[in-house]
Amino acid sequence: MLMGLFITFIAQVAFCQQSRLLMYFNPVKNDSIIDTRNMTREMAFLCSKHEINIFSDSISLKYFFNNDTSNLYYEYDGYNVDDNVFIHFRNKKMVCPLFYKKLGGFYLICYDIERITYLSIYDENCDKIYSTFIFRDFTDVLGNQITHSILFSNNHIASIETSYEGVVYYKLFKIDLNNFKFSLIKELSINGKSLTDQEIYTQTYPILGINEKGEQIQ
Repeated sequence: MLMGLFITFIAQVAFCQQSRLLMYFNPVKNDSIIDTRNMTREMAFLCSKHEINIFSDSISLKYFFNNDTSNLYYEYDGYNVDDNVFIHFRNKKMVCPLFYKKLGGFYLICYDIERITYLSIYDENCDKIYSTFIFRDFTDVLGNQITHSILFSNNHIASIETSYEGVVYYKLFKIDLNNFKFSLIKELSINGKSLTDQEIYTQTYPILGINEKGEQIQ
C-alpha cells in the first residue's frame, strides 16, 4: 500500500512539478483594471530596484527566452573616445517581474524586458507558459510608434498602437483560457495625425464599442 502511494507521488511530481516563479511577482486583485499609461511610473520604480537580473540565467532562459541563449543578450557597437576605437558590446537583457493575476486554475503574469511589457498565461502546476502578448511597447524613444493597453477585470484587453505614418490601430482581445491564447475580437484603425495623445486614448471606448469595464456594448 505504502509503495503504491509512493509510486503515485513520484509520478505526479514528474508530471507537474510546481515552481516558485510567482514569488517574484506582486499579486493584483481580480477586479483590477490596469492601464499601462498609468503604470509607467510604477514600473520604472519596480524595475529600478533590480540593478541586476533578479532571475538566474536558467530561469530567464526557461520562461522568457525559449531556452535560446542568443535571445538572452543584445549586442551593439559603440565608440571609445579615450582610445579612439570602436567597441562591440554584448549585454544581458533585464527581465523585470511586475504582477500576477489569478485566472481560474491559471495565472496571468506581467513582466518587462527592455522597454517591452508582456502578459503571459502561466500554469503553475505544470510550470509552463502557454502564450505571450505584448502589453506595452515603448522601445521607440521618440514616442512615434508606441503600444499601450488596458487590462479589464472581464479578461478583455484593449490595445492602442500608434504608428510612424499616423495611423492608430485599436484592437480588442480576449484571454482565452480554453485554448491558452490571446484571441483578437475586434480591430479598427483611424488616421490620428491631427489628434493629441489624450484624444487618441479617449476614443478607445467608443471605437471598440466597449464600456469602462471592457464589456462590449450591444
